[in-house]
Amino acid sequence: MTDPSPEAIKQALAQHSCVDDFELPGRIRDVPAATMVPLRWQSELMAIATVRTAGLRLHGGEVCFPGGTPDSPDENLQCTALREAHEELGIESPQVLGRLSRMPVYTSNHRITPWVTAIDDTVLRPQPEEVAHVLEIPLHALLRQPALEGLPFPLNDGHAWSPLFHLNGHIMFGATAHTLLELLTVLAPLYGLEVPPMKRGKTRWADILPPELVAEAEA
Repeated sequence: MTDPSPEAIKQALAQHSCVDDFELPGRIRDVPAATMVPLRWQSELMAIATVRTAGLRLHGGEVCFPGGTPDSPDENLQCTALREAHEELGIESPQVLGRLSRMPVYTSNHRITPWVTAIDDTVLRPQPEEVAHVLEIPLHALLRQPALEGLPFPLNDGHAWSPLFHLNGHIMFGATAHTLLELLTVLAPLYGLEVPPMKRGKTRWADILPPELVAEAEA
């Protein structure tokens, strides 16, 4: 197995059609934000995510890609993603490969634009006030699974699947998991694979969502 090069992923992202008008029921979700999806080439291609510190006001304890909302020095959302990744993980001078679809966040009013980057093997420096753990996600291993776990949620007049990823005892869900699934969709042809089908597993919305949102997700 040979992992795709940064240039191959950059070309695949350039040809990928982003879906930026995806809507969810409930909130307006009009607060712009940006994340970085850092890729690192080690023994195999890894994506880097974080577990947010439990005491944070928003999304405490959740699995996320580094990111946040724009600050005054940011010229655009790409700059926001780069700045936040540097602040949270000490990532410097990443190679921007392209972006993925703008994602509404189910548990807040944010709408996130993810930027995929290639980073070198510099030791990451997690900011302890925001990052409790750093997670390395083996992407080819995810694509080799017979199925991915998902949960149904109401969308328009029917239901859609929301992916779940179990990562070292933590569950990635929501907009972050949709971003990872989209990245797998971009990578799969480069490996000569297809994205595994989604099936329901043992996890339920009550295991991951605040109690006030469970009934809405299960409607």
